[in-house]
Amino acid sequence: MALANLTARKLLPLSLIIFTWACDRKPAREAAPPPKTDAPAAKSSDQRDLDQFLKSDRQQATTQPQISSQHPPTESKTPAAPPSDETAAADSALKFDAPDAWKKQTPSSAMRKAHYVLPRAAGDEKDAELILFYFGPSEGGSVDANLARWKNMFVGADGKALADSATRVDTIDVNDLKVTLLDVTGRYVESNMMTGQRAGPTASDYRMLAAVVETPRGPWFFKAIGPLKTMSEHESSIRAMLATIRF
Repeated sequence: MALANLTARKLLPLSLIIFTWACDRKPAREAAPPPKTDAPAAKSSDQRDLDQFLKSDRQQATTQPQISSQHPPTESKTPAAPPSDETAAADSALKFDAPDAWKKQTPSSAMRKAHYVLPRAAGDEKDAELILFYFGPSEGGSVDANLARWKNMFVGADGKALADSATRVDTIDVNDLKVTLLDVTGRYVESNMMTGQRAGPTASDYRMLAAVVETPRGPWFFKAIGPLKTMSEHESSIRAMLATIRF
């Protein structure tokens, strides 16, 4: 009996050790997963602030600021508009005073800056005309080239080239502008500028007063031509007009 009690007292601590070890080896119960939900996860405060900033920035880019009716008017900062082409062209145009007796016409091309009909003299079948040409800065050829071209538009009564005595060239200064004036008389040979073909000379003498005006923006060309008698009547008014040119 004593031996049995002794044996039981020795085995009791061993059983407790084994029981405790077995409890430690038992797997722990898994935690239940969180319930599923369709609601998005809450944004952090930084993300909310960023979304609000982007929304505000888009609104400012697509809308104009609203100014209260009590707000004082703002000062306009719109720059002055540059001068129009029409104004610039007017400022750079050659100016002159035409006689009232000349009949102003509408120029038929951009190269013609002015066109006048000079009424015919008694006995002449046609009027004379005066045209002002401008082709642009440094355009239109040299003075000598134009004098030669204009002279070549005339021939003598025999159909041959004009003698030098049939032409006269004057050079004058008008308001700081150099003007070279050609005076030529003979049978006028009209030519077609498109085809280059020349018609036959006129049956009677014609006269031309043509001038090259040298300006800071290139040469301007006056060309007055018509029957000899009509041009002789308008010669003084043509020369008076040239005396008024200015730039």
